[in-house]
Amino acid sequence: MISWATVAERVPAIAQERHPLTATQSYNSIDCRQWSLNADGTWNGGPHALLGNLTFANTMYHTMTGYTDDGIDLSAMLEKKCGKSKR
Repeated sequence: MISWATVAERVPAIAQERHPLTATQSYNSIDCRQWSLNADGTWNGGPHALLGNLTFANTMYHTMTGYTDDGIDLSAMLEKKCGKSKR
């Protein structure tokens, strides 16, 4: 039987490079077809739901308040681009 420690020793760690986005890039990354707003103000994310560098694939009834990336308020961007006033 192989332990997780043995697997960790044999498989090199793959670091994911972080590429900060500008506010415009973050806004443009939001595809409203991947998001649906629920009556209670929470959001459902589709299979390719992104907010900036953050992935919210297949989420349901998720409160998006407080998500930021490099100081950019992603939750405000989602509301602005895909919120009630845009439906």
